[in-house]
Amino acid sequence: MDRLEEERHELLSELDRLGHQGPLCSALQARYNQIIEDEYRPSLPDPLTVLPSEICNQIFQKAVDNHSRPTEQLLLLSAVSTNWCQYLVSVPSLWTMIDLHESREDTLVSVATCLTLSRRWELHLNVGYILNAKEAFYELVVPHASRIAYIAGGNKLLDFVQMLGRLPALKCINYTYGSISGGEIDNRLSQLLEDVPSLVSPRGMMLTAKVLQHPHSIKFTYIRTELSFHDVLRMLSSHQHSSQLKPSVSHLELISLLTDINDDNIPALLLDLDTLYVCKLSSGYSRIFSRYFQNIHRLTITIATEDTLGELFEALRYSHKVRELSLIIIKEVESIPKRSDYPTLTSLTRLHFWKDVGRHRFNLGTILGELVTICPCLQEITTLARMTMTATEGIRHLARLKDLRKFQASTIDEFTQVNDGVYFDRLESLNLGTCQGLDYSNMQLRNLRELVTSITGVVNPQDISI
Repeated sequence: MDRLEEERHELLSELDRLGHQGPLCSALQARYNQIIEDEYRPSLPDPLTVLPSEICNQIFQKAVDNHSRPTEQLLLLSAVSTNWCQYLVSVPSLWTMIDLHESREDTLVSVATCLTLSRRWELHLNVGYILNAKEAFYELVVPHASRIAYIAGGNKLLDFVQMLGRLPALKCINYTYGSISGGEIDNRLSQLLEDVPSLVSPRGMMLTAKVLQHPHSIKFTYIRTELSFHDVLRMLSSHQHSSQLKPSVSHLELISLLTDINDDNIPALLLDLDTLYVCKLSSGYSRIFSRYFQNIHRLTITIATEDTLGELFEALRYSHKVRELSLIIIKEVESIPKRSDYPTLTSLTRLHFWKDVGRHRFNLGTILGELVTICPCLQEITTLARMTMTATEGIRHLARLKDLRKFQASTIDEFTQVNDGVYFDRLESLNLGTCQGLDYSNMQLRNLRELVTSITGVVNPQDISI
Protein backbone atom coordinates (compact mmCIF):
# COMPACT_ATOMS: atom_id res chain seq x y z
CA MET A 1 0.00 0.00 0.00
CA ASP A 2 2.84 2.40 0.81
CA ARG A 3 4.38 1.66 -2.59
CA LEU A 4 1.11 2.46 -4.38
CA GLU A 5 0.69 5.65 -2.36
CA GLU A 6 4.22 6.76 -3.25
CA GLU A 7 3.70 6.03 -6.93
CA ARG A 8 0.38 7.90 -6.90
CA HIS A 9 2.04 11.04 -5.54
CA GLU A 10 4.81 10.80 -8.14
CA LEU A 11 2.22 10.53 -10.93
CA LEU A 12 0.33 13.55 -9.61
CA SER A 13 3.52 15.60 -9.51
CA GLU A 14 4.40 14.60 -13.08
CA LEU A 15 0.88 15.40 -14.33
CA ASP A 16 1.03 18.81 -12.67
CA ARG A 17 4.41 19.45 -14.28
CA LEU A 18 3.02 18.60 -17.71
CA GLY A 19 -0.07 20.73 -17.13
CA HIS A 20 -2.28 17.64 -17.72
CA GLN A 21 -1.74 18.04 -21.46
CA GLY A 22 0.17 16.17 -24.10
CA PRO A 23 0.32 12.54 -25.34
CA LEU A 24 2.15 11.30 -22.25
CA CYS A 25 -0.62 12.48 -19.94
CA SER A 26 -3.15 9.91 -21.17
CA ALA A 27 -0.89 7.03 -20.17
CA LEU A 28 -0.07 8.66 -16.84
CA GLN A 29 -3.74 9.28 -16.09
CA ALA A 30 -4.64 5.68 -16.95
CA ARG A 31 -1.95 4.43 -14.59
CA TYR A 32 -3.12 6.84 -11.87
CA ASN A 33 -6.74 5.58 -12.18
CA GLN A 34 -5.51 1.98 -11.98
CA ILE A 35 -3.59 2.75 -8.79
CA ILE A 36 -6.71 4.33 -7.23
CA GLU A 37 -8.71 1.19 -8.02
CA ASP A 38 -5.99 -1.09 -6.65
CA GLU A 39 -5.51 1.03 -3.55
CA TYR A 40 -9.18 1.08 -2.59
CA ARG A 41 -10.20 -2.29 -3.96
CA PRO A 42 -12.40 -4.09 -1.40
CA SER A 43 -11.59 -7.57 -0.19
CA LEU A 44 -14.93 -8.90 -1.46
CA PRO A 45 -15.29 -9.59 -5.20
CA ASP A 46 -17.01 -7.03 -7.39
CA PRO A 47 -20.69 -8.14 -7.61
CA LEU A 48 -20.68 -7.37 -11.33
CA THR A 49 -18.15 -10.17 -11.80
CA VAL A 50 -20.10 -12.84 -9.91
CA LEU A 51 -23.80 -12.04 -10.35
CA PRO A 52 -25.79 -12.72 -13.54
CA SER A 53 -26.32 -9.60 -15.62
CA GLU A 54 -30.11 -9.89 -15.25
CA ILE A 55 -29.84 -9.58 -11.46
CA CYS A 56 -27.35 -6.71 -11.72
CA ASN A 57 -29.73 -4.88 -14.05
CA GLN A 58 -32.60 -5.30 -11.58
CA ILE A 59 -30.47 -4.02 -8.68
CA PHE A 60 -29.37 -0.94 -10.59
CA GLN A 61 -32.91 -0.32 -11.87
CA LYS A 62 -34.20 -0.42 -8.29
CA ALA A 63 -31.55 2.08 -7.24
CA VAL A 64 -32.65 4.40 -10.04
CA ASP A 65 -36.40 4.03 -9.51
CA ASN A 66 -36.13 4.86 -5.79
CA HIS A 67 -34.07 8.02 -6.34
CA SER A 68 -35.53 11.51 -6.88
CA ARG A 69 -32.77 12.35 -9.37
CA PRO A 70 -32.03 9.14 -11.26
CA THR A 71 -29.32 10.55 -13.53
CA GLU A 72 -27.32 11.84 -10.57
CA GLN A 73 -27.61 8.41 -8.98
CA LEU A 74 -26.31 6.68 -12.10
CA LEU A 75 -23.38 9.09 -12.43
CA LEU A 76 -22.52 8.50 -8.79
CA LEU A 77 -22.60 4.73 -9.27
CA SER A 78 -20.50 4.97 -12.42
CA ALA A 79 -17.75 6.61 -10.36
CA VAL A 80 -17.28 3.47 -8.24
CA SER A 81 -14.86 1.94 -10.70
CA THR A 82 -14.03 1.68 -14.38
CA ASN A 83 -15.82 -1.67 -14.51
CA TRP A 84 -19.00 -0.19 -13.05
CA CYS A 85 -18.86 2.75 -15.43
CA GLN A 86 -18.43 0.51 -18.48
CA TYR A 87 -21.27 -1.72 -17.32
CA LEU A 88 -23.74 1.11 -16.61
CA VAL A 89 -23.21 2.88 -19.93
CA SER A 90 -23.84 -0.43 -21.69
CA VAL A 91 -27.40 -0.80 -20.27
CA PRO A 92 -29.64 1.70 -22.13
CA SER A 93 -32.77 0.93 -20.08
CA LEU A 94 -31.16 2.57 -17.02
CA TRP A 95 -30.89 5.95 -18.75
CA THR A 96 -34.50 6.41 -19.83
CA MET A 97 -35.62 8.52 -16.80
CA ILE A 98 -34.87 12.15 -17.70
CA ASP A 99 -35.36 15.01 -15.24
CA LEU A 100 -35.81 18.43 -16.86
CA HIS A 101 -35.21 21.14 -14.28
CA GLU A 102 -34.02 24.51 -15.52
CA SER A 103 -32.79 25.72 -12.10
CA ARG A 104 -29.88 23.29 -12.12
CA GLU A 105 -26.80 24.23 -14.11
CA ASP A 106 -25.95 20.67 -15.10
CA THR A 107 -29.42 19.79 -16.41
CA LEU A 108 -28.52 20.14 -20.09
CA VAL A 109 -25.50 17.88 -19.67
CA SER A 110 -27.59 15.27 -17.81
CA VAL A 111 -30.31 15.37 -20.46
CA ALA A 112 -27.79 14.98 -23.30
CA THR A 113 -26.14 12.07 -21.46
CA CYS A 114 -29.45 10.23 -21.00
CA LEU A 115 -30.61 10.85 -24.56
CA THR A 116 -27.37 9.37 -25.89
CA LEU A 117 -27.00 6.39 -23.54
CA SER A 118 -30.69 5.38 -23.71
CA ARG A 119 -30.23 4.75 -27.43
CA ARG A 120 -33.60 3.69 -28.90
CA TRP A 121 -35.44 2.90 -25.67
CA GLU A 122 -38.68 4.66 -24.70
CA LEU A 123 -38.15 7.83 -22.65
CA HIS A 124 -39.79 8.98 -19.40
CA LEU A 125 -39.62 12.76 -18.89
CA ASN A 126 -40.14 14.62 -15.62
CA VAL A 127 -40.67 18.23 -16.58
CA GLY A 128 -40.15 19.42 -13.02
CA TYR A 129 -40.92 23.07 -12.31
CA ILE A 130 -40.19 24.41 -15.78
CA LEU A 131 -42.59 27.28 -16.46
CA ASN A 132 -40.86 28.84 -19.45
CA ALA A 133 -38.59 26.14 -20.73
CA LYS A 134 -35.44 27.29 -22.48
CA GLU A 135 -34.96 26.68 -26.18
CA ALA A 136 -31.95 24.50 -25.39
CA PHE A 137 -34.25 21.89 -23.83
CA TYR A 138 -36.33 21.64 -26.98
CA GLU A 139 -33.28 21.50 -29.21
CA LEU A 140 -32.10 18.47 -27.24
CA VAL A 141 -35.43 16.68 -26.74
CA VAL A 142 -37.39 17.29 -29.96
CA PRO A 143 -35.18 15.03 -32.16
CA HIS A 144 -36.04 12.21 -29.73
CA ALA A 145 -39.77 13.01 -29.47
CA SER A 146 -40.72 9.78 -31.23
CA ARG A 147 -39.32 7.82 -28.24
CA ILE A 148 -41.18 9.71 -25.47
CA ALA A 149 -43.69 7.39 -23.74
CA TYR A 150 -44.28 9.17 -20.41
CA ILE A 151 -44.32 12.84 -19.40
CA ALA A 152 -44.92 14.12 -15.85
CA GLY A 153 -45.11 17.69 -14.63
CA GLY A 154 -47.28 20.56 -13.43
CA ASN A 155 -49.12 23.67 -14.54
CA LYS A 156 -47.52 24.14 -17.99
CA LEU A 157 -47.33 20.45 -18.81
CA LEU A 158 -49.75 20.55 -21.75
CA ASP A 159 -47.86 23.55 -23.19
CA PHE A 160 -44.67 21.52 -23.06
CA VAL A 161 -46.36 18.55 -24.73
CA GLN A 162 -47.72 20.74 -27.50
CA MET A 163 -44.32 22.30 -28.22
CA LEU A 164 -42.72 18.86 -28.61
CA GLY A 165 -44.80 18.25 -31.73
CA ARG A 166 -45.61 14.75 -32.90
CA LEU A 167 -45.41 12.12 -30.13
CA PRO A 168 -46.30 8.74 -31.68
CA ALA A 169 -45.17 6.69 -28.64
CA LEU A 170 -46.74 8.80 -25.85
CA LYS A 171 -48.82 6.61 -23.52
CA CYS A 172 -49.06 8.59 -20.29
CA ILE A 173 -49.35 12.24 -19.23
CA ASN A 174 -49.14 12.64 -15.45
CA TYR A 175 -50.15 15.86 -13.69
CA THR A 176 -48.14 15.42 -10.50
CA TYR A 177 -48.84 18.85 -8.96
CA GLY A 178 -50.68 22.09 -9.64
CA SER A 179 -54.19 22.36 -11.03
CA ILE A 180 -55.84 22.29 -14.41
CA SER A 181 -59.33 23.56 -15.16
CA GLY A 182 -62.08 21.53 -16.74
CA GLY A 183 -62.24 23.91 -19.70
CA GLU A 184 -58.53 23.44 -20.40
CA ILE A 185 -58.94 19.67 -20.20
CA ASP A 186 -61.88 19.84 -22.59
CA ASN A 187 -60.00 21.84 -25.21
CA ARG A 188 -56.38 20.74 -24.90
CA LEU A 189 -56.78 17.08 -23.99
CA SER A 190 -59.51 16.48 -26.55
CA GLN A 191 -57.23 17.86 -29.26
CA LEU A 192 -54.33 15.81 -27.90
CA LEU A 193 -56.39 12.63 -28.30
CA GLU A 194 -56.69 13.44 -31.99
CA ASP A 195 -52.95 14.05 -32.37
CA VAL A 196 -51.67 11.26 -30.10
CA PRO A 197 -53.71 8.09 -30.61
CA SER A 198 -51.31 6.11 -28.40
CA LEU A 199 -52.26 8.08 -25.24
CA VAL A 200 -54.04 5.76 -22.79
CA SER A 201 -53.25 7.18 -19.34
CA PRO A 202 -54.11 10.86 -18.59
CA ARG A 203 -53.18 10.83 -14.88
CA GLY A 204 -53.91 13.51 -12.30
CA MET A 205 -56.53 15.24 -14.47
CA MET A 206 -60.26 15.38 -13.70
CA LEU A 207 -61.69 13.99 -16.93
CA THR A 208 -64.84 15.71 -18.15
CA ALA A 209 -67.80 14.42 -20.14
CA LYS A 210 -66.35 15.88 -23.36
CA VAL A 211 -63.14 13.88 -22.94
CA LEU A 212 -64.89 10.64 -22.02
CA GLN A 213 -67.30 11.05 -24.93
CA HIS A 214 -64.33 10.93 -27.27
CA PRO A 215 -64.17 7.45 -28.88
CA HIS A 216 -60.51 7.14 -27.90
CA SER A 217 -61.46 6.99 -24.18
CA ILE A 218 -62.32 3.30 -24.64
CA LYS A 219 -58.53 2.74 -24.53
CA PHE A 220 -57.96 4.66 -21.28
CA THR A 221 -56.35 2.65 -18.51
CA TYR A 222 -56.70 5.51 -15.98
CA ILE A 223 -59.86 7.54 -15.33
CA ARG A 224 -60.38 10.18 -12.63
CA THR A 225 -63.70 12.00 -12.86
CA GLU A 226 -66.50 13.81 -11.03
CA LEU A 227 -69.05 12.22 -13.34
CA SER A 228 -71.34 9.58 -11.90
CA PHE A 229 -70.33 5.95 -12.22
CA HIS A 230 -73.50 5.44 -14.29
CA ASP A 231 -72.42 8.11 -16.81
CA VAL A 232 -68.90 6.63 -17.08
CA LEU A 233 -70.29 3.18 -17.81
CA ARG A 234 -72.83 4.55 -20.28
CA MET A 235 -70.13 6.33 -22.31
CA LEU A 236 -67.78 3.35 -22.29
CA SER A 237 -70.64 1.07 -23.30
CA SER A 238 -71.42 3.32 -26.25
CA HIS A 239 -67.77 3.28 -27.39
CA GLN A 240 -67.62 -0.48 -27.04
CA HIS A 241 -70.69 -0.90 -29.21
CA SER A 242 -69.30 1.33 -31.98
CA SER A 243 -65.66 0.19 -31.89
CA GLN A 244 -66.03 -3.48 -30.84
CA LEU A 245 -63.23 -2.85 -28.32
CA LYS A 246 -63.42 -3.67 -24.62
CA PRO A 247 -62.71 -0.94 -22.04
CA SER A 248 -59.14 -1.07 -20.73
CA VAL A 249 -59.66 0.79 -17.42
CA SER A 250 -57.38 -0.58 -14.70
CA HIS A 251 -57.43 2.48 -12.38
CA LEU A 252 -60.70 4.32 -11.62
CA GLU A 253 -61.18 7.29 -9.26
CA LEU A 254 -64.78 8.33 -8.60
CA ILE A 255 -65.09 11.70 -6.85
CA SER A 256 -68.89 11.86 -6.99
CA LEU A 257 -71.33 9.84 -4.88
CA LEU A 258 -71.29 6.14 -5.73
CA THR A 259 -74.91 5.01 -5.96
CA ASP A 260 -76.65 1.90 -7.19
CA ILE A 261 -77.26 1.55 -10.93
CA ASN A 262 -80.79 0.62 -11.87
CA ASP A 263 -80.10 0.24 -15.57
CA ASP A 264 -79.78 -3.42 -16.51
CA ASN A 265 -78.96 -2.45 -20.10
CA ILE A 266 -75.44 -1.42 -19.06
CA PRO A 267 -73.20 -4.51 -19.04
CA ALA A 268 -70.44 -5.26 -16.54
CA LEU A 269 -67.66 -3.69 -18.58
CA LEU A 270 -64.72 -3.16 -16.24
CA LEU A 271 -63.27 -6.66 -16.20
CA ASP A 272 -59.65 -5.36 -16.08
CA LEU A 273 -60.24 -2.91 -13.22
CA ASP A 274 -57.43 -3.37 -10.68
CA THR A 275 -57.48 -0.18 -8.55
CA LEU A 276 -60.58 1.67 -7.35
CA TYR A 277 -60.88 4.94 -5.39
CA VAL A 278 -64.32 5.94 -4.09
CA CYS A 279 -64.75 9.33 -2.43
CA LYS A 280 -68.41 9.17 -1.39
CA LEU A 281 -70.67 6.21 -0.71
CA SER A 282 -74.43 5.91 -0.58
CA SER A 283 -76.18 3.14 1.30
CA GLY A 284 -76.86 -0.17 -0.39
CA TYR A 285 -73.84 -0.19 -2.67
CA SER A 286 -73.09 -3.90 -2.28
CA ARG A 287 -74.89 -4.60 -5.56
CA ILE A 288 -72.42 -2.43 -7.47
CA PHE A 289 -69.49 -4.36 -6.00
CA SER A 290 -71.11 -7.69 -6.87
CA ARG A 291 -71.59 -6.68 -10.50
CA TYR A 292 -68.74 -4.33 -11.42
CA PHE A 293 -65.89 -4.68 -8.93
CA GLN A 294 -65.31 -8.41 -8.63
CA ASN A 295 -61.72 -8.34 -9.93
CA ILE A 296 -60.24 -5.33 -8.11
CA HIS A 297 -57.05 -5.82 -6.08
CA ARG A 298 -56.62 -2.35 -4.53
CA LEU A 299 -59.42 -0.30 -2.98
CA THR A 300 -59.35 3.16 -1.39
CA ILE A 301 -62.62 4.31 0.15
CA THR A 302 -63.91 7.11 2.40
CA ILE A 303 -65.60 6.07 5.63
CA ALA A 304 -67.90 8.53 7.41
CA THR A 305 -69.87 6.27 9.76
CA GLU A 306 -69.51 2.95 11.52
CA ASP A 307 -72.41 1.59 9.47
CA THR A 308 -70.55 2.50 6.27
CA LEU A 309 -67.54 0.56 7.54
CA GLY A 310 -69.69 -2.46 8.29
CA GLU A 311 -71.38 -2.36 4.89
CA LEU A 312 -67.99 -2.11 3.20
CA PHE A 313 -66.83 -5.42 4.62
CA GLU A 314 -70.14 -6.92 3.54
CA ALA A 315 -69.62 -5.57 0.00
CA LEU A 316 -66.11 -7.05 -0.09
CA ARG A 317 -67.77 -10.45 -0.03
CA TYR A 318 -68.11 -9.94 -3.78
CA SER A 319 -64.67 -8.35 -4.28
CA HIS A 320 -62.85 -11.28 -2.79
CA LYS A 321 -59.61 -10.58 -4.71
CA VAL A 322 -58.83 -7.33 -2.87
CA ARG A 323 -55.27 -7.49 -1.50
CA GLU A 324 -54.83 -3.89 -0.35
CA LEU A 325 -57.45 -1.75 1.38
CA SER A 326 -57.05 1.95 2.30
CA LEU A 327 -59.69 3.56 4.53
CA ILE A 328 -59.99 7.36 4.78
CA ILE A 329 -61.70 8.11 8.10
CA ILE A 330 -63.46 11.52 7.97
CA LYS A 331 -65.46 11.29 11.20
CA GLU A 332 -65.12 9.56 14.53
CA VAL A 333 -65.30 5.81 14.04
CA GLU A 334 -64.96 3.74 17.19
CA SER A 335 -65.83 0.22 16.10
CA ILE A 336 -67.11 -2.11 13.42
CA PRO A 337 -70.80 -3.02 13.95
CA LYS A 338 -70.95 -6.54 15.40
CA ARG A 339 -72.37 -9.12 13.04
CA SER A 340 -72.00 -12.85 12.78
CA ASP A 341 -72.14 -13.10 8.97
CA TYR A 342 -69.19 -10.97 7.84
CA PRO A 343 -67.18 -12.67 5.10
CA THR A 344 -63.65 -13.88 5.79
CA LEU A 345 -61.31 -11.92 3.50
CA THR A 346 -58.33 -14.23 3.23
CA SER A 347 -56.80 -12.39 0.24
CA LEU A 348 -56.55 -9.06 2.10
CA THR A 349 -52.95 -8.67 3.29
CA ARG A 350 -52.38 -4.89 3.49
CA LEU A 351 -54.60 -2.43 5.40
CA HIS A 352 -54.05 1.34 5.60
CA PHE A 353 -55.97 3.85 7.73
CA TRP A 354 -55.94 7.52 6.74
CA LYS A 355 -57.51 10.29 8.81
CA ASP A 356 -58.94 13.38 7.19
CA VAL A 357 -58.32 16.78 8.80
CA GLY A 358 -60.09 16.95 12.14
CA ARG A 359 -59.64 16.53 15.85
CA HIS A 360 -61.40 13.21 16.26
CA ARG A 361 -59.17 10.43 17.42
CA PHE A 362 -59.36 7.04 15.83
CA ASN A 363 -59.47 4.11 18.25
CA LEU A 364 -57.85 1.21 16.47
CA GLY A 365 -57.84 -0.93 19.59
CA THR A 366 -61.64 -1.36 19.64
CA ILE A 367 -61.84 -1.97 15.87
CA LEU A 368 -59.26 -4.73 15.89
CA GLY A 369 -61.57 -7.20 17.65
CA GLU A 370 -63.80 -7.60 14.59
CA LEU A 371 -61.04 -6.79 12.13
CA VAL A 372 -58.78 -9.72 12.93
CA THR A 373 -61.71 -12.09 12.42
CA ILE A 374 -62.69 -10.58 9.07
CA CYS A 375 -59.10 -10.21 7.81
CA PRO A 376 -57.09 -13.01 9.47
CA CYS A 377 -54.25 -12.96 6.90
CA LEU A 378 -53.15 -9.34 7.29
CA GLN A 379 -49.39 -8.88 6.88
CA GLU A 380 -49.19 -5.08 7.10
CA ILE A 381 -51.19 -2.41 8.97
CA THR A 382 -50.37 1.26 8.46
CA THR A 383 -52.22 4.14 10.09
CA LEU A 384 -51.53 7.77 9.18
CA ALA A 385 -54.08 9.06 11.65
CA ARG A 386 -54.23 10.38 15.20
CA MET A 387 -55.21 7.24 17.02
CA THR A 388 -55.40 5.57 20.38
CA MET A 389 -54.89 2.04 21.54
CA THR A 390 -56.25 2.55 25.02
CA ALA A 391 -57.11 -1.05 25.72
CA THR A 392 -54.59 -3.78 26.35
CA GLU A 393 -56.77 -6.08 24.24
CA GLY A 394 -55.81 -3.97 21.21
CA ILE A 395 -52.30 -5.41 21.40
CA ARG A 396 -53.72 -8.86 22.00
CA HIS A 397 -55.87 -8.55 18.88
CA LEU A 398 -52.79 -7.61 16.86
CA ALA A 399 -51.02 -10.67 18.22
CA ARG A 400 -53.83 -12.83 16.80
CA LEU A 401 -52.68 -11.88 13.30
CA LYS A 402 -50.16 -14.67 12.90
CA ASP A 403 -48.90 -13.39 9.53
CA LEU A 404 -48.45 -9.75 10.64
CA ARG A 405 -45.02 -8.50 9.57
CA LYS A 406 -45.35 -4.71 9.74
CA PHE A 407 -47.27 -2.30 11.96
CA GLN A 408 -46.77 1.44 11.51
CA ALA A 409 -48.54 4.37 13.18
CA SER A 410 -47.98 8.11 12.91
CA THR A 411 -49.45 9.23 16.24
CA ILE A 412 -50.55 7.09 19.17
CA ASP A 413 -51.78 9.19 22.09
CA GLU A 414 -52.06 6.28 24.48
CA PHE A 415 -50.51 2.86 24.33
CA THR A 416 -51.26 0.99 27.54
CA GLN A 417 -48.95 -1.38 29.28
CA VAL A 418 -49.11 -5.02 28.33
CA ASN A 419 -49.24 -6.89 31.62
CA ASP A 420 -48.57 -10.37 30.34
CA GLY A 421 -46.39 -11.71 27.56
CA VAL A 422 -47.84 -11.28 24.06
CA TYR A 423 -46.15 -13.11 21.21
CA PHE A 424 -45.69 -11.74 17.69
CA ASP A 425 -44.31 -14.66 15.74
CA ARG A 426 -43.52 -12.93 12.44
CA LEU A 427 -43.53 -9.19 13.16
CA GLU A 428 -40.41 -7.65 11.57
CA SER A 429 -41.10 -3.89 11.66
CA LEU A 430 -42.85 -1.94 14.43
CA ASN A 431 -43.09 1.85 14.01
CA LEU A 432 -45.13 3.58 16.70
CA GLY A 433 -44.60 7.21 15.65
CA THR A 434 -45.18 9.81 18.38
CA CYS A 435 -46.19 7.21 20.92
CA GLN A 436 -46.85 8.20 24.52
CA GLY A 437 -46.62 5.78 27.44
CA LEU A 438 -44.86 3.07 25.47
CA ASP A 439 -44.12 -0.10 27.40
CA TYR A 440 -43.03 -3.07 25.33
CA SER A 441 -41.26 -4.95 28.10
CA ASN A 442 -43.75 -7.82 27.99
CA MET A 443 -44.16 -7.95 24.20
CA GLN A 444 -42.33 -11.00 22.87
CA LEU A 445 -41.02 -9.96 19.44
CA ARG A 446 -39.05 -12.91 18.17
CA ASN A 447 -38.28 -11.82 14.62
CA LEU A 448 -38.30 -8.05 15.03
CA ARG A 449 -35.69 -6.26 12.93
CA GLU A 450 -36.80 -2.67 13.49
CA LEU A 451 -38.55 -0.76 16.29
CA VAL A 452 -38.98 3.00 15.77
CA THR A 453 -40.68 5.82 17.66
CA SER A 454 -40.11 9.52 17.22
CA ILE A 455 -39.27 9.75 20.94
CA THR A 456 -36.81 6.91 21.30
CA GLY A 457 -35.63 6.74 17.69
CA VAL A 458 -34.51 3.37 16.40
CA VAL A 459 -34.37 0.81 19.20
CA ASN A 460 -32.06 -2.15 19.01
CA PRO A 461 -34.31 -5.25 18.80
CA GLN A 462 -31.84 -7.04 21.06
CA ASP A 463 -33.01 -4.76 23.89
CA ILE A 464 -36.51 -6.20 23.61
CA SER A 465 -37.75 -9.46 25.07
CA ILE A 466 -37.41 -12.24 22.50
